[in-house]
Amino acid sequence: MSKKPDLKQLMDQRNPLRPETRQIVKPVDLYNSSPQPEQAHTEPPKGQSKSMQAETKKRYGTYLSLDLIKAVQRYAFDNDIPDYQVVQQALEEYLKKHSKQ
Repeated sequence: MSKKPDLKQLMDQRNPLRPETRQIVKPVDLYNSSPQPEQAHTEPPKGQSKSMQAETKKRYGTYLSLDLIKAVQRYAFDNDIPDYQVVQQALEEYLKKHSKQ
């Protein structure tokens, strides 16, 4: 009869912490490393103004009526653009029209 392998030997073979099986990982300095350059888009996505592309975005929330939310979502769906772009374009146009010069 053949002799069964020893449990300790089997465990040692499967140990992921063995130096010959473990890959060395170099740590990354998150605070001092230079960021990877992002690929520049040649033209803004459909429905996105040039000012929206150049500016950084920050989340902003407000209360709207359900009818207005549905209208924004429907317009965005019909024009194949995200709903936040509809709201941003509407606000930009409103502020241009009503700004004090």
